[in-house]
Amino acid sequence: MSRPTPTTPGDRPVGRAPVPAAAAAAPTVHGYPRQGRRRELKRALERHWSGALDAAGLLGVAADLRRERWQTLAAAGITEVPVGDPLYDHVLDLTVMLGALPDRYVAAGADADDPAAAALARSFAAARGTAELAPLELTKWFDTNYHYLVPELGRSTRFRLDPAALLNQVAQAQELGLSPRPVLLGPYSYLRLAKPDPAGSGTPLDLLDPLTDVYADLLGRLASAGVEWVQLDEPVAVTGLDPAGLDALAGTYRRLSAVTGRPRLLVAGYFDRLGEALEPLVASGIDGLGVDLTGRGAADLDRLAGEHAPSGLAGLRLVAGVVDGRNVWRTDLDQALGVLERLAPRVGRLDVAPSCSLIHVPIDVGLETGLDPELRGWLAFADQKLAEVALLARGLREGREAVTDELGAARRARRPPHVAADPGAGRPGADRGGDAGPDGAPGAGRRPGRAAAHRARAAP
Repeated sequence: MSRPTPTTPGDRPVGRAPVPAAAAAAPTVHGYPRQGRRRELKRALERHWSGALDAAGLLGVAADLRRERWQTLAAAGITEVPVGDPLYDHVLDLTVMLGALPDRYVAAGADADDPAAAALARSFAAARGTAELAPLELTKWFDTNYHYLVPELGRSTRFRLDPAALLNQVAQAQELGLSPRPVLLGPYSYLRLAKPDPAGSGTPLDLLDPLTDVYADLLGRLASAGVEWVQLDEPVAVTGLDPAGLDALAGTYRRLSAVTGRPRLLVAGYFDRLGEALEPLVASGIDGLGVDLTGRGAADLDRLAGEHAPSGLAGLRLVAGVVDGRNVWRTDLDQALGVLERLAPRVGRLDVAPSCSLIHVPIDVGLETGLDPELRGWLAFADQKLAEVALLARGLREGREAVTDELGAARRARRPPHVAADPGAGRPGADRGGDAGPDGAPGAGRRPGRAAAHRARAAP
């Protein structure tokens, strides 16, 4: 693999220059439920596994659902769309793209008719097992109800990048006139969430340097495909990294930021506050930062909006997660807009987003039947959260007075007289359109804690 060339001080990566916050404020999302409004993807997977639907048919269903998702986002004013949605699990798809599946699964695709079918056969062998092979370990994605398939990595792992599936999604979005923003798990979190190869030696973190080279190669290929922004998620950054972990995280992004001709880099943390990771990430040379400002993540607000904010914020795109992406309740829009108004003077560009991907909530309150009308008005699933994000972006661009009526309506809907105000009381719609993890767990999870459930996996 050819090693990407670092930039010189006067050489800037491909992408958009920072613009005034008031002019640039736009709605965006980290992800959207991918199962379909009628659980089409789940049914297609089951048909494929039973032999009733071939690989081409399954991939066709997935492409149709992507188009539907992106059109929903575009209708909400979101034209920079997240791409890279998996069929089954995003960590598994990344492992496949990196060529890092354990060798024992490779033979599963030997009899396939074409490369796409072979790749699917290998993926599903790793995900579900075969008559001869156990699947990869399944564990919780932080403290959500989503589960992911744990990579097995060691010193003998040799990465072999094959981004064809991702590039196909990029091209599909571009054909629809949309701007694709690939969203991938970042290299540091990927390794921290992996486990050592049982048959090998060393630890996954031994691979950080070669894996960073692979990501640099991927950035170059995405730039060649016309991609302007790439989002790399680093949720491990919210788990309270020690100094060595912070150095490794920041060093990774210093190297990626120094790649010539790359797309602009947006690094996102979620489920909690970035805390001590804020400063090194901002200083690493990245172009954008996604922050969760709900729940405990709100503790980052004073750091970002205060007098001692990281100095690099002034030239940065900040994606402010002010709409909770993990609960099913309406946002306090007055409070969220106040947060945005505090941040706007501090950053080069301020965009409005949910706190994390919306895969953790159902799709649309309108699909619910039999609910108390006042309770229905208090709920916000993925589509309603899109509307909230769009409204907040408009309020930030045009001023609070431009959305006075909408703020008032939202205020009234949030506090009906006989509905409990406890956001943790019940999870309406958990089985109606939100994503399930690979084990079928419902998509509407609990409010985030400090990601304590994942400390063992993320520990050095």
